[in-house]
Amino acid sequence: MALDGEKRLIKKLKKGKEEAYKEVLDLYGNRLLKTCYLILKDKDEAEDIVQETFLKVFRQIGAFKGDSSIYTWIYQIAINLFGSLVPDGRSYWLSTLNFHNGDNKIKGRVTVDGVGIPFVEVYIQYSHKGHSTDNNFIAITDRNGYFETIGIKEGDYDIGIGIGTPILFDNVYLDKNLQSIRVDGDMEFNFEFTSPMKVINPKPGLIVKDNKFVVEWEKVEGAEYYTVYAIGFEDPVNMKGSNMTFGLIDENREYKIRDNKAIFDLELINRKKLGSTFRTKGEIINPQAILGYFYKGAEMPIIVSAYDKEGNKLNSSIPLATYYDNVPSIKIEGMDFENTYNNIKDQGIRTILNEIRKDNRWD
Repeated sequence: MALDGEKRLIKKLKKGKEEAYKEVLDLYGNRLLKTCYLILKDKDEAEDIVQETFLKVFRQIGAFKGDSSIYTWIYQIAINLFGSLVPDGRSYWLSTLNFHNGDNKIKGRVTVDGVGIPFVEVYIQYSHKGHSTDNNFIAITDRNGYFETIGIKEGDYDIGIGIGTPILFDNVYLDKNLQSIRVDGDMEFNFEFTSPMKVINPKPGLIVKDNKFVVEWEKVEGAEYYTVYAIGFEDPVNMKGSNMTFGLIDENREYKIRDNKAIFDLELINRKKLGSTFRTKGEIINPQAILGYFYKGAEMPIIVSAYDKEGNKLNSSIPLATYYDNVPSIKIEGMDFENTYNNIKDQGIRTILNEIRKDNRWD
């Protein structure tokens, strides 16, 4: 929920407006009920906890100081009630919650190098939908990393997890080569993470003085092939601004590399221009659109990933969260930017590049 919307909701709650009570139940009731059920493994106890929680929320809303989100505050009230609640009557709204949508369950585990990770939230959504929302929350892992979803209907779904757990940030998610999962009965689906593979060469900031550079990495057991990627930045000299990741072909024009070492030719790579399509009426133009990403002064982080024969990721050199100044990269010094510029005959393009040059974007 947007911050402004949450502030308005809190104000209405504090004024005792009836529609605010319904709104907070609609927004957070289903999510809290699922969470309580998945922790307690008992639907009746979960309903008792949720009912008592919202009674306390409505009674104590005046004490809410806004130090956290309202759902965090609601959740903490619920946690404090675990084991201490005396059940009483059910509220009407509990019967309206869409708790069990179907009879099919997904079981699985979230692991890092085989070790289970607790308290990770699992989400699903129909595969044709957009981004996930709170209402797609269907499971939470136990202390050993296992989860079992509530019952869901048959259908095609995207499934994922919340990655707010810090231990996941430094690891690689082993992405499966699927667009979605088909649920037509009980099934198993695991989320596996592992420590990043090591790139032997290049080291961070390797200076490339000619047109070729070597990338070498440790072998990954079971890998059928490897791919090498570069990250291109809007400001590649300082590695700032928007960026995009793109695959590199080696000097043999191979994208899927079978060995654990490959040689790359900058001139060959630069034949495929990347970046914004240039126009002449006031738009900011990236030099990459005309000259390619690899030019003098540019620094490019390098990523290597390993895949099995089905295209499932086995490892990668970059974790979920990283600072690009600590990863293997190359700095281009050998490519003569002036010669490239001078070889451009189109005066319109030269004019555009001169404007970019004035902004110090490629000198």
